[in-house]
Amino acid sequence: MRRQVRLGIVVAAAVCIVGLSLSACVGNGPTVTAVPTETAVAPVEGDLDGNGQLSEREKEILESKRPREVTLPDGSVVAVDPSQPLPAPVVQSITDQFNSLAAQFNGDGLHDEEILGQMYQLVDQKQTEIGRGVVMVFSFLGYWCTAASSAKSPIQGELDQASVISQAQAWASARDFELIVIG
Repeated sequence: MRRQVRLGIVVAAAVCIVGLSLSACVGNGPTVTAVPTETAVAPVEGDLDGNGQLSEREKEILESKRPREVTLPDGSVVAVDPSQPLPAPVVQSITDQFNSLAAQFNGDGLHDEEILGQMYQLVDQKQTEIGRGVVMVFSFLGYWCTAASSAKSPIQGELDQASVISQAQAWASARDFELIVIG
């Protein structure tokens, strides 16, 4: 019985001490006000990481997506929106320039290799002009091949035109490239 009384006194004392401690916290102490540490940043167009500023890479990406005007070899100017299919005059201009290079193939390995290099330079130049990648499907010495801007196309040359076009469509679509088939 004595043990129960002692236990009761200890519990009562503990409750009183905790109660007094808590009441001291609520009392007349200083008022604490939450101060925001960050201010809300208005969204910035093109800010991919959400830090409210554009990095050089984010600026490049934003610039590449803006509509632009392309001057064709005949001097005419055509509006191009990189998010839309290329206008027919731009496709025709690229096709004509590419065909003029392809016409120079002659079966001489070194010469043809140089022409292929010029074709890759052309599609890279067109990517800069139009704001999106280009993949060309063309015939070379009886094989259907591809040339893509800023990337090496993994598509191997084949005799089957439909197969190469199908592979190129899938490859171009996955990268938002414009597909141009010659021939």
